[in-house]
Amino acid sequence: MRCLTKTIPYHPGESVRLVFFSDVHDGSRYFARNHFKRFLADSMNHPNAYCLSVGDNVDALVPADAKRFQISTVDEKFLVSEAPDEILDAQAQDFVSLLKPYEGRILGLGLGNHEQAIAKRYGFSIHRQICRDLGADDLGYSFLLLLKLTDPANRRTRSLTVYGIHGFGGGGRTEGGSVTKYSRLVQYYSADIFLSGHDHSPFSKKVARIGINSKGKIQHRDLILANTGSFMKTLSEGSCPSWAETMGLPPRNLGGLVVDVIPDSHGWCSTKIIE
Repeated sequence: MRCLTKTIPYHPGESVRLVFFSDVHDGSRYFARNHFKRFLADSMNHPNAYCLSVGDNVDALVPADAKRFQISTVDEKFLVSEAPDEILDAQAQDFVSLLKPYEGRILGLGLGNHEQAIAKRYGFSIHRQICRDLGADDLGYSFLLLLKLTDPANRRTRSLTVYGIHGFGGGGRTEGGSVTKYSRLVQYYSADIFLSGHDHSPFSKKVARIGINSKGKIQHRDLILANTGSFMKTLSEGSCPSWAETMGLPPRNLGGLVVDVIPDSHGWCSTKIIE
């Protein structure tokens, strides 16, 4: 697990926008490229917006992965490359090009099981290559990220902790199964936002949490439990089925998660999920 701290400047009365996504699967024929570009453009069009990924940024499937690879699922633009044996590098470069406009506002990039499979098979991390090219922190497969929102005028700081993990287990066929699986993480980690991916099953739930502050007053510090969803279409549009079809997985809504954070007078931050 990676543990990191980031400082984000803010001015009183302003919010900080956190843009979360995962399971982009750049390189797959089913990657919803235009949808992803619009999501980033719309969500990052905020004076104080920062983004973060929870993994599987590239599809990174190779013929040696006999269980999941099929040539019909590879994006055609990579099949006609002058160097078809460099498909992984081409996918990495393509993803970097999509994130390049937001360089400097990337809180970090998580590692997914697709990138991890390449590292295990070949001893090469395509994920670290992407992080280096974007100047972004490698968040690993799971992480705890402390965000310190600081007012430059008086140095007043409000904090927020994000826990993230790419995910585990088989892809859930029901949203309830994913919610149940990942909600158990709340028992083990102290955070304000809990993120997962992997299941391609987007959900977000705000959970009321009440405590006591240092002045002996009741403090409402709600937490957010969310799966960031996916930008990979479930179904094929032809006779060759996608892997998800052969597994009987249902269609998913495409998208990510956007949270506005409002530093308040109680020493922390309130959060609002943007639909």
